[in-house]
Order: sequence, then structure tokens, then C-alpha cells
Amino acid sequence: MKLLLLTLLFAVCGLAAPAQMPQSGPPIGPGVSHDLAVWRAAHYSDICYKLDLTLEKMSPVLKGTIEIHVKVTQPGSVPPAVAGGAVSPIILDWRRLAGHEKDSTVSNITINGVSALLDPDLRLLELTPNGPERAFYESNEHLVFRDGVVAGENIIKLDFTSPILTNGSAIMRQVDKDGSEYIYSHFTHGNVNTAFPSFDQPDLKASFQLKFYLPDEWKAISNTDGEYFIEQSWGTTGQSRDWTIEFKETKPISIYDFQFKAGPKK
Repeated sequence: MKLLLLTLLFAVCGLAAPAQMPQSGPPIGPGVSHDLAVWRAAHYSDICYKLDLTLEKMSPVLKGTIEIHVKVTQPGSVPPAVAGGAVSPIILDWRRLAGHEKDSTVSNITINGVSALLDPDLRLLELTPNGPERAFYESNEHLVFRDGVVAGENIIKLDFTSPILTNGSAIMRQVDKDGSEYIYSHFTHGNVNTAFPSFDQPDLKASFQLKFYLPDEWKAISNTDGEYFIEQSWGTTGQSRDWTIEFKETKPISIYDFQFKAGPKK
């Protein structure tokens, strides 16, 4: 009886209730559940990934900046809304590769041009609802943006690193007997999100814009037409040249169809 009374008291008064994540949108569990995939397909469209990737010889990580454009909508409703009148959240897939967590990083995150801070309990929103930053949080291999999302086009931009391994990763390395090094993507269902934050489901087709910064005497290919030797600049030591290769934007494709390879010119 006392337990029942205490439960009712907490429910009515909200005394010492633990912080709860807003529940607009689907439940967020590990991986991409069927419910999450269906919900995102109904709410997101016009997706574009703009990737600037830096490759360094024998580096343990791929370094990059990604700009994700996504239109947030809700079928039959303009402007889009969910329970409570808030715009639907943006839920990106981002998984740190087991055993290589230190090489899986995201930083310098902005949403629609405003800095976004990791806020696990959403206390920042409660304390400074009109502050200069936006809040996001991580949940079960996802980056969740609710604060700062608008109806229509949204742009999330961030820097990232992801591991380059000889097997078992989305970004792979092969070294020939002569010491030549080759880097290539190996994207399959469930592993693209270990390379960079993304929507890791095939029906959310997106266009890709890719730019590479490469060591001297390297070249790169991708599954789109490339414009080679866009520019040339000196490295920080003044002893090597870095090459920039920029590729034309693809048509909308499934994320697993996006591929690239890079290595020495021969």
C-alpha cells in the first residue's frame, strides 16, 4: 500500500523523477530496426552526403568532414510535426568499431550552422533553452538531433575519424609485396555507419559529392565521374605535394552502392 502511494505521489508531483529522453519518433535500439527504417523512410527525403576525405600514407584512420543534407517531412502534414508539436528528430547511425573505439570519433558538430554539444541527459536544453548551442545525444549506436531541427532542409556537419584495417572494417588497407599501399571502401549493410555517420538503410537513397586530399603520386576512383588534378598544394613540411581530386555529384543511390579506391599511380 505504501509503495502504491509513493508511486502515485511521484506520478502526480514529479518528485525526483529521473531525466527522460523525449519520445517523439520511433524507439531507438541498437542497429536499424524495421520500425526505425520505416519511420525514417516516411520522414526523410532529398538526402545528400558531401564528403571531404584525407588519406595519409599508413595512417590508422580515415580523416574526413561530412555535410549531411536531409529534408524532414511528415506525409500529409505541412509543416511536419510529431507529438508535442516538435519537428521530427534526425536520427543518424554511428557505431564505433569494437576494439577500435579510440579511432572512431566525431567532433566539431553543427546543425543548420549552429554548434551542437553532446548532452546525454538533455540538461543543456532545460538549463539554457535559448542558449547559443544546440544539443544532441547518443543512444544505442545513433546520433539523435532534436534541438535545432527545422521543417524542410537541414544540414548537419561534422568532422570524423574511422579506423582503416586490413580486414573486418568499412575502410580497408592492402599492402602489396613491393610496399605499395591501397585504401578502399567495403560497404555492406550494417557497416557503413562505422565509416561515417549516415542513414544506414538502402531505401534512403542519397546523392554523394566526394573530394579527396591525397599524398603525392596517388590517385583515386569512385563510382562517378571524377575531375582529376583540381588543385595542387604544398604539404605542411614543404617537401611533398597533396593532390585534390573532386568527383561530380552522383544520382541518388543506395548507400551501399557508394564506393571508392585510392593508391599510388602506376
